[in-house]
Amino acid sequence: MEYYGNATRGKDGRNYKSQFEADFCNKFLYQKYSYEYEKPYNDGSRRKSDFYLNDLDLYIECVYHNFKIVPKYLTYDSKVKIVLEKCFYDDRFEVKKFKAKWDENKKHWWTTNDGNEHRLDALSKFMKEQDKESFFISDGKALKEDYDIDFFKKLQFDPSIIIVTYEDSQNCKDMNRIILQKANNNCMRNLVSRYVAKMRRG
Repeated sequence: MEYYGNATRGKDGRNYKSQFEADFCNKFLYQKYSYEYEKPYNDGSRRKSDFYLNDLDLYIECVYHNFKIVPKYLTYDSKVKIVLEKCFYDDRFEVKKFKAKWDENKKHWWTTNDGNEHRLDALSKFMKEQDKESFFISDGKALKEDYDIDFFKKLQFDPSIIIVTYEDSQNCKDMNRIILQKANNNCMRNLVSRYVAKMRRG
């Protein structure tokens, strides 16, 4: 608890609200990126991000407990059929490669959650939008009672948020590795588009 609650001065001379934030900045951001601390979200609320990377247009939240954001289809029971409504005739060989099955009576392809994230991610482009919605899973050990609720509101406003836990900060050697491991699809599309635009400008 003290690691997260102790106000700590970072290498950049700024006073951070926790040692975790200071250590994160020292390791991943200081003298590497142009960043802002506690930049307000542009949603008309008073909510603030922990860090904002100017060059990448990327928000970062350093969270104090373990949780993850997963697509809804990864939370389904193995008996639930996930209909691949966007799978058409020309797609049949692709979905068969990832073990999708054909329902002869209802005339559609379907699959189930067998725990194989790679397989399901490959099939996700054929799923209903409601099956791909973000789902918030928390260990319930947030420092404040309303932390999870407030954080989920942030995610609803902007899906281009990188969530970094203490474990992430210990296991990743640089910001590139964190982005590759933690960025969701919307976030990656945003980063790629900015990179392409930058390359075109020379």
